Amino acid sequence: MAVVKADGYGHGAVTVARAAVAAGAGWLGTTSVAEAAALRAAGLAVPILTWLHPSGIDAEAAAAAGVDVAVGSADELGCAGVARIDFFLTDDGPVLNEVNTMPGMTAESQVPRMFAAGGLPYEQLVARLVDAAAVPGPTSTGV
Repeated sequence: MAVVKADGYGHGAVTVARAAVAAGAGWLGTTSVAEAAALRAAGLAVPILTWLHPSGIDAEAAAAAGVDVAVGSADELGCAGVARIDFFLTDDGPVLNEVNTMPGMTAESQVPRMFAAGGLPYEQLVARLVDAAAVPGPTSTGV
């Protein structure tokens, strides 16, 4: 996959995309449906995946342009909490590998460091995650 976001990193998305396809790229990557649609309008026919977009993507416009869309937000899935979603790119398109609900949870891993930067120390993060995941056990019937 050749990523041609941000106007081909300032070199012209269509120009970079054409060069990448000519060099053997089987997929193109963008970060918006509009970027992908511009590539389609320029006649590029290889598969295009768009990702990193905000919640509320125009799925109809993506489908009309023949663009594959990665879920860009936990909001799109109705999720809460912390997760990492991994995909493999295959000749047939992206394939879900896993949804990791506890990605890198050592004190030095990325997720705890992001929360710490936001003012939530590791110990408090772990406590919140445990509290959020706690399921009440069976209650005694007194028998």
